[in-house]
Amino acid sequence: MVLSSVAKKWKDFKFTLTRQFILPFTNDKEKLKEPLQLYNFVGKSQWDASVASRLSPEFEAVHSEQSQRREKC
Repeated sequence: MVLSSVAKKWKDFKFTLTRQFILPFTNDKEKLKEPLQLYNFVGKSQWDASVASRLSPEFEAVHSEQSQRREKC
């Protein structure tokens, strides 16, 4: 149960970062250069890796596909 709870919280955290702090600023790369002060435990290298993965064409394809599936529900 503990590992399941941790996995859910980790997924929710990544979702929050992506939805609130990365995707709205895809056109403003300046805001994506530095990690958030709100989450000071996220290092620069981790932040850069997260931003790069969320702005990759592979993620964009999966994201748009899942968005279309959610609209049908």
